[in-house]
Amino acid sequence: MNPIESSSSISSRRAFLGLGTIASMSLFAAGSSSAVASPPGVFSPKNFSATRIARRKNEALEVRNRAAHSQARVKVVAPVVNGDETTFSNALGSYTKALPHDSLGIVDASAWAALITAMESGAPADFDLIPKGGTVKQANPQAAFAFDLVGADSHALSMPAPPTFSSAETAGEMVELYAHALLRD
Repeated sequence: MNPIESSSSISSRRAFLGLGTIASMSLFAAGSSSAVASPPGVFSPKNFSATRIARRKNEALEVRNRAAHSQARVKVVAPVVNGDETTFSNALGSYTKALPHDSLGIVDASAWAALITAMESGAPADFDLIPKGGTVKQANPQAAFAFDLVGADSHALSMPAPPTFSSAETAGEMVELYAHALLRD
């Protein structure tokens, strides 16, 4: 037997359900309907009055409004960039995955321009115009336009700029990634 069920100070699930079943059956057998309240300690939807439900609804609205107003006071700052887009006009140091590239791995300029246009406008129709580099498509490129209903807005959060593409730090990270790939294979 489960130690919890054998304890005299804690009721078991079976005893709890048995009490609820017996109480429900006795109320039903007595011909009572919604006019008779449930016995104390037995859950019943009848215990939730319209006033109690409305109060809960209003309290939930107030809690959400306070949270939203609190988040609205958070200062939003412009993202910090590392300058790679101006340093490399061919987008060499930028995210270009799933776009068409030439044989040297340089992104197609018109595809890059279409991605930038779509990201600046946020219009779904502009995202449909981004050329694909094969069968792979962008993985949720419109996520930046979504709103979180819990916590801080994603645009209110910041992080340091990544190291530049031509930095020693990026070179070290690439060596590490290639070593991982070689060891994995």
